[in-house]
Amino acid sequence: MIGMRIRTLASTGAAIVMLALSGSGAKGASSLQLHSTLEGDARPFLCKDLDSTTLVVAVLGRALEAKAAGDSAKATRLFELGAKLESEICLRPPAEDIVILRCNLGNKTFGDSTISLVKVSALLRSNSSAGEQPFYAWTYANIEGNDESSAREADKRWCADDTVADAPLEPTPDLVQRVQQRFFDFGFNIREADGRLTPETVQALINFQKWSGLPPTGQLTKLTVQKIDATEAPAPWVALAFDGSGRYSLVNAPTRRGAEADAVANFRRKSRNDYNMASISYPNCIAFATTRYKSRRRSFTQAFSSAGDSEAAAKGAVLTYCNREKGGGTCQARDVLCAAGKDQPPPRYDRESMPLNAPAPGSNDKPSRYEKEAIPANALPPQFQGGTNRFNPVEMPINAQEPQSSGADEDDDKVPVPPEPDKPPEQVSPPAEKAPNP
Repeated sequence: MIGMRIRTLASTGAAIVMLALSGSGAKGASSLQLHSTLEGDARPFLCKDLDSTTLVVAVLGRALEAKAAGDSAKATRLFELGAKLESEICLRPPAEDIVILRCNLGNKTFGDSTISLVKVSALLRSNSSAGEQPFYAWTYANIEGNDESSAREADKRWCADDTVADAPLEPTPDLVQRVQQRFFDFGFNIREADGRLTPETVQALINFQKWSGLPPTGQLTKLTVQKIDATEAPAPWVALAFDGSGRYSLVNAPTRRGAEADAVANFRRKSRNDYNMASISYPNCIAFATTRYKSRRRSFTQAFSSAGDSEAAAKGAVLTYCNREKGGGTCQARDVLCAAGKDQPPPRYDRESMPLNAPAPGSNDKPSRYEKEAIPANALPPQFQGGTNRFNPVEMPINAQEPQSSGADEDDDKVPVPPEPDKPPEQVSPPAEKAPNP
């Protein structure tokens, strides 16, 4: 049984050492079937890498050779050393964890005894979000194949040459931060590259491993990191930084981090307010819209962003979102910018399509028509909707900044301003150099 003799030695002491010395080890050993769940005494110590298991097996092999040579004292010391090594460098899974025998990696013969190196997968209840994780172990038992179709599929996933050669890596802060920064440029929902293996980082690892055809363990492994480094991030990106007063910065850059950093830097030249951020990669576009309305003595401004695979689609999406969530006023598409291709200039929203008589937001004209029954209210930003398609996000995080107000103190009872009877609502875009008055 997998690791049974070493565990027994570690827990019970010299009396059990003599039982191990008198046992056959290979002759008459029980059998285990691939892709079956291991329970009871068959549950192994779980070693994170193949080298650790090989080290333990080498010590056991020397113990078996000493036993065959009649040197019981030496064999006893080596069995005890093997037990200590395994208990210190490998993990003993609790009873509620699920361990499945996956691959026979090869046999080693010592005298008349045989030890098999095996690969197992384990679902650890303490880290169930990571899914099944690969580990390594050893066994005296004979390992039998399984010819069922599901077993053959499992062989492809767990026992392929590159998967067997894979090994977990130590998740040091430097390595985790580098992976987080790469995932951020891929378009994953990584809020902060802080070097900590957070749940969102583990989920990003699982998503990446599924996409790249690796076992979705959520672990940092050698092959996973190699694949991350070799995968090209989408480029270029367009990013929007904006606040609820209508101030904004919309820029292009080769990377997501670069685009967002430039957008924030440009925004800070205009405002020190808190800001929302939206970004998306080529060939998609970001649109920005605002609406203004009054409540007796105080005016309100709301700002919205959305995305689409063309200027028209992005503009339509942001106007639809604005009209659904606004507290009042008429939604106006302020700007649209697409992530530029390598050989083309950044396409911008065509301002020539604006009506010639469109007033700029913040003018002294009377407010545009709005819903009389609507009570001015904050448009809460929706939850971030991540998601990628080959690292090209298809759903834009849509942000809605809370309304900003200005003017004299507001009375408790808000009296809406009636609309002009002959002036229909218009959706307009102001000149680029003008921003709405707060």
